[in-house]
Amino acid sequence: MSEPIRHVVCTRVAFRDEELMMRYLEVSKEMFIPQIEGQSTKNFELALLTREEHVGILKGVFTMPFTPIFSIPDYFEYVLEKKFNIQTRHDIDDWMSPDYIGAIQKAYKETAPLHDRFLIQAQPVRIDYETKKEKKMAAYTDKRTSMYLSLCQKEIKNHIWAENHGQMWQIANHVVTLPVGYVKWVIHGNNITYRKKIHGDNESNEFIRKHKWDSQR
Repeated sequence: MSEPIRHVVCTRVAFRDEELMMRYLEVSKEMFIPQIEGQSTKNFELALLTREEHVGILKGVFTMPFTPIFSIPDYFEYVLEKKFNIQTRHDIDDWMSPDYIGAIQKAYKETAPLHDRFLIQAQPVRIDYETKKEKKMAAYTDKRTSMYLSLCQKEIKNHIWAENHGQMWQIANHVVTLPVGYVKWVIHGNNITYRKKIHGDNESNEFIRKHKWDSQR
């Protein structure tokens, strides 16, 4: 008999700069929050890595229940306590399909009999927040894994933030890739990763120092 699915979706909202957080939440109100709350599959929990002083703000923009968590070690303890066999990471400002969680769980059911520790990644497209124009992105691979990632484990030994997303394949023994259509990387002017790609490390690091942003992409 197969183990029941215990699934957590975790996103980071850990900003020291409250003004920047509010700009991200404005994007999230259109791109993430309605999508996570409108998932066709309801068998999951939402965890927010945040700061204690921002929990009240977040309760004002989310209608679904969530668990606030204030550090990565606390997150891992939470995962161990709840025995989540699927952990999904997703950024607060990025879009997901209403069927995304269901697609992850379907892939889990198909793959779990064959592998005890594996990743499920989704191939994104890039979307401009203002124009809504979409652009194809380079394909992620088994050795360069997507930021839209789920860690699946029968015996919990790691958490979804253990490595940068591109290196997470190193702690798994198999990678499943979902097709295009389930996730979109939203570009809106404040994205750290996008700034680094366009302007280089120095400009990106200066932006991080200016805004004192705790979250990492």
